[in-house]
Amino acid sequence: MSGIIQDLISDILLCLPVKSLVRYRCLSKSSRTEIDSETFINAHLTRSIETKTRRRLILERVVRLNKCTVVGLDELEQGRLVVQDGQNFHDRSIRGSCNGLVLLEHHDHHGRRRFPFSLWNPFTKRIKELAVFNPQDPFYGITHLGFGYDRGSNDYKLVGIRGHYRFSDIWFFSLVSNSWKKLQITCPKKIRDCTSNGIFAHGALHWRTYGNHGYEIVSFDMSKQEFLPVLEIKPQIISSNARVHAKLVMPGHNVGLGPNRRWG
Repeated sequence: MSGIIQDLISDILLCLPVKSLVRYRCLSKSSRTEIDSETFINAHLTRSIETKTRRRLILERVVRLNKCTVVGLDELEQGRLVVQDGQNFHDRSIRGSCNGLVLLEHHDHHGRRRFPFSLWNPFTKRIKELAVFNPQDPFYGITHLGFGYDRGSNDYKLVGIRGHYRFSDIWFFSLVSNSWKKLQITCPKKIRDCTSNGIFAHGALHWRTYGNHGYEIVSFDMSKQEFLPVLEIKPQIISSNARVHAKLVMPGHNVGLGPNRRWG
């Protein structure tokens, strides 16, 4: 009987939003242990993805305010605009997201990049500071970023690429060890032309770059820690007098190219 009751409690907890789970962690030691367990966290995340519930849209610096505004997508689809409590980030900018966690990069008071990073959970409003990126040659900083999840090691990882016209190297950050390490692999030359942050999908990070005959996608496998073959994509021409400036988008769980803006 006790096993049935425990299973029932677990099913109820899976249906609760994160804000309620944070409160229920204080009920007892057993409740905190279950809610903090890897099994429960993965099950709660999987259920949210499958049921498409508890989704949030983050708007960065709305109306020139240094504040990230969080909007509930479930309510927005129902015709209701529900604005969650925002977060003041006068010295940080959003550089990526994965499984509800948001990667932030810090700036100094002049707006220059300093390369300390942190993870922000909009649901719990908690921020975790990450180890500072401090390579032996600090002159060249990170030019391309990517944030994703390694299912094999159950670890969130940050990929930082230092691109220069003479060389490119890649650095890997592990949330479990809270440390950076340099990977002894060769970066594709195409990575130097990437103009956006990496998008995580299907266990890999993806960057948009330019090729000889159109757009290309450079991908990096998070588990194998290696670059995948470059994918060439030719964007569709709208008309003879218009061109498409494409960017990487992720409809559902797939990665593709979408129009960013048009000009004649």
